[in-house]
Amino acid sequence: MLLHQIEFFPLDQDPRKVEANTKARLRALVPPGAELWCKPEIVVGDYFPTEGILKVAKERDVDLIVMGVHRASSSKAPQHSPWAIAYEVVCNAHCPVLTVRA
Repeated sequence: MLLHQIEFFPLDQDPRKVEANTKARLRALVPPGAELWCKPEIVVGDYFPTEGILKVAKERDVDLIVMGVHRASSSKAPQHSPWAIAYEVVCNAHCPVLTVRA
């Protein structure tokens, strides 16, 4: 499963288009041959990232969470930085979490 949480949809854009574009970007991450042996599920949610990731992981009883994290690029508040989100997921997940610096 590839999951992306969008906390706030941009007000000037159609949420359905944002979701469709996000799903297309996630689909592009799957190598061409991978679909021969698995069918990845693409999910876009509208929760705060930490809560959304943990909620989906619990509901689906996942075995591993893999998160790509990168440095915040602008003046985002520290509590919204990818590292803070990853920390909260690692601390509260029911399964192992692998973080990969993107």
